[in-house]
This record gives sequence, C-alpha cells and structure tokens, in this order.
Amino acid sequence: MRTHLWFLSFSLVIFTFSSLRDGLSATYYVKNGGHDTATGLSDAEAWQTIQKVNEFAFSDGDVLCLKRGSVFSDTFLNSPQVDHFTFRAYGTGPLPHIDGSKTASIRIKQSHTIQNLIIRDIDISGMDWKKDKASNAVIERVHNLALHSLVFDGHRNSVSSEGKTAITIENCSGNITIKNCQLSNFGPIGLPVMGRDFMGLALIGIESGSYEIRDNTIHDGNADCIHLYHCSATGSVFNNILFNAGENCIDIKGSSNVHVYDNELYRTPDFLALGGSGSAGGLIVAHATGEQACSKLEINGNVFKTSNTPGLITGNAKNIDVYDNTFDEMMGAIRIGNHTEGIHIHHNLFLNPKSLMHDNGMDVGCIYVNNSRSGTQIYNNTVYNERGDCLALLAIGYSNRNKVFRNIFYQSKPNGLCLVYTGHGLDPVIYENCWFSGANEKLIKYRGKVYTQAEENEWNTIASNDRFADPLFVDPANKNFETKDATPCKTGGAVWGNTGSALSPPKNMTIH
Repeated sequence: MRTHLWFLSFSLVIFTFSSLRDGLSATYYVKNGGHDTATGLSDAEAWQTIQKVNEFAFSDGDVLCLKRGSVFSDTFLNSPQVDHFTFRAYGTGPLPHIDGSKTASIRIKQSHTIQNLIIRDIDISGMDWKKDKASNAVIERVHNLALHSLVFDGHRNSVSSEGKTAITIENCSGNITIKNCQLSNFGPIGLPVMGRDFMGLALIGIESGSYEIRDNTIHDGNADCIHLYHCSATGSVFNNILFNAGENCIDIKGSSNVHVYDNELYRTPDFLALGGSGSAGGLIVAHATGEQACSKLEINGNVFKTSNTPGLITGNAKNIDVYDNTFDEMMGAIRIGNHTEGIHIHHNLFLNPKSLMHDNGMDVGCIYVNNSRSGTQIYNNTVYNERGDCLALLAIGYSNRNKVFRNIFYQSKPNGLCLVYTGHGLDPVIYENCWFSGANEKLIKYRGKVYTQAEENEWNTIASNDRFADPLFVDPANKNFETKDATPCKTGGAVWGNTGSALSPPKNMTIH
C-alpha cells in the first residue's frame, strides 16, 4: 500500500510539473503591420519585426507564428535560447519570407545545446545580404531538430551575390529530420563557377543520434545538393529529387553509417557541371577527408538518370553495398577508385551507357574499377547497351583480385567490347557471366588479347563457365530484362543478372 501511495505521489508531481510547463507556454504572432509594443499573443496583437522576436525572453514550449504573406528584412531569426520551441507559419497565402537579399534568414547559434526545436513553413530565399561563404540558415548545437517545408531560391530578388549555402546544420544531435524542403539556385547567377563551395543542404559533424533527409527537392547549385561532412551518426537520405549540382548531388565526405535509397538524381543536358572547389564529380561521391574515410554505406533503389558525369564515384571508402539501382544513359555509371575496400556492386540495371574517356585514352566503361583494395565484387548486374556509345561496358585498370560473376553484359555498339582488362595488378576472378555482342564478334580484351564469339572455350580457361551467348531478354524495348526460360544465363536454375524489369521506377522523372 505504501508503494502505491509513493507512486501516486510521484505521478502527481510529474503531472503538476507538466501542467505548470504547459500553462506557462504560449503562442506568439508576428506580421507586417503589427506593433512591437503589442502583447504578441494574437493576430490582432501581433508584433511587427524580427528584432522584437529576438529581444523577447521566451519560455520552454513556446511557439512563434509568422504570418503568411509577410516579408521580413530587418534582421535574421535568432535562437530562442529555450527548449521545446517551434517557429512556424500561420494564416493563408505565400509562406512568410525572411528576405535573404537583405539579411541572413535564420541563425540558431548559442553557447549551450537546446532541446527539441521545430522550424517549418518559412521562406528563406535571396542571398545578396553578404558576400562571403555563408549560409542563409545556420543551426548549431540542437538536440532533436525538425526542419519541414523550408523554401530557398537564391536568385529571387538577388542581383550581385556570389552565392550562398541554403541550410547548414552543424554539431547537432538526437533525432534530426529535414523534409519537404525546396532548395534551388544556391550559387552565382549564371553558370556554376569553380572555387566556390555553396550547397543546398550541408550537415557537418553529426556524430550521435540519427538523421533523415527525405522528400526534398534540391537543384541548380554551385557545388553539392547534399553535403555530409564528418557525420558518423546513422543517416538516411531517401525519396529526394536531386539534380543539376555543380559538383555532386550527394557528397559523402569522411562520413559513415549512411543509407541512400529511392532518390532521383540527374543533370539536364544544358547544365554544365563546373562548380565548387573540386572537379565536376558525380551524382553520388563517397571519399575521405584527410585521415577520415567513408565507411558503412548502403546505396539502393535510386534512379541515376541522364548525366554528363558518373553516377557513383568511390575513393578511400570501405564497406559499401550498391544494389537495385537503375543507371539510365549515364556517362560512366560507377567508378570504383583508389583504396576502395569491400564494395559490392550487385543486382543493378545499367542502360545505354555513354562513353567517358580516361587519361590514357581508354574508354573507362559503364563500370570502371581501378586500384581498389580487397573485397571488390561485381555480381548479378545486367548491363544493356542498345544505343549508348560506351566502348567498354566493364573496364578494369589495376586489379586486386576483383571478383566478377553471374552478370549479363549485352553490347550492341560497333567495335564495342563487354570487358577490357589491362593486365595490371592481381588478375580478377571471373566466372559464370554472360557476354554477348549484337554488333560484331569481339567480346573481351584481356591482357591485350581479344576474344571473339567463337573463342568461348579458350576464354573459359581464364573465366570458368562464362557464356558467349544471347541472354534472351523478354522485352528489352520496354525495359523488361527478365530472361526467357531458355536463357543460357543460369547456375543451378538461378538466373544471372538482376532477373527483372527496370528497377526503381522514377517518381517524377520529368526534366525540370
């Protein structure tokens, strides 16, 4: 009985504390035409300026509402310095706009960590407010952060800025969610330029907790759409549309534990990828920064579509699983670079790859492997080139016992090859693949020797149980790459390749 009384007493204390906090929290309003001498507690008593908001002493649990249709340009929205706080819009019409051509938009920077911050439905467009490497929204030291439905168009009302990063999140922790944001034109007016790193969304130093980046559209910028720098927390990047990045759609730089899935990534033909401080890059790039390598990456279910740079580039990265992606008309779909370790490329579909020339003049292929470390495996992929100009579907420069097995390679380009291996390093382990050319008899160039359709038996002394035969796809014209029952591409009844139709059907592949 005494135990029950103690529990009841403790519960009453918790209830009283919660009720007290709920009773102290309030909702405040700010709008064009308001009055800073008002109470701020209703639309009729709304404040007028962001300066008033920044000077006010809020309490835990308070909510600040910015009226739709209002434009604020007096100063940036500052940290509330309290926990459980929400910034959001109210009313009808366009989102409230903190004009980034007149002022920074959001600065959540404080000496101590605040808990549970929500920012939603705010327009932070414009970027003329300052000429340096800065961000319209900077958020630091928040535990549990949610950003929903923010809008950034850097070119709106801008005429002279060299560029801005739209949103930077740094040294935050807990559960972080960024969703339904529309971020565009994070760079100079005109074409991207070299030497200026402006991103759509940058996450820096997220080391604990987890983060989700989902359902956003980020496009047309000077460097990366999404930039992950030294983030070791568990991260998910999914259901985003990312296109026209001067460097990379997703740059995974010295980060680990990242799952990238069900995104659309591409470049339009008129967009020149020449921005940022690095090279043109690819749609996704995973690499080290200094001594900090990328590791534990899962990349699946994405659509890589129509680009003049590679789809995925890796270097100084390890333990990467790449599967169930579609690479459609890519200029070099995957480049496995120096010191990549433990990468598995499997069950992907590669369609009509474009040519990408290497420094020594060799076409580096749809899949290019050069000087990777141990653990590189390429298996159960289907590579189908019916109209692309790629000369080498799989090119291996310097091998380290790379394993290539149970893939289907179909090459229709005249004078094209399914495989090129230069003979440097430790020979790859190749077995149970299907190689077919619909254009000529040449299939493979291995250590300088060319193997034709008639030399399957000789090739099998190097690669056991490989087949030089038509895989017999069901309907490649309609992107159905299932194989017919009579296919020669089987091991013990299991069909090689990705055994299905075109993977990851795009959500909205209209060129923007």
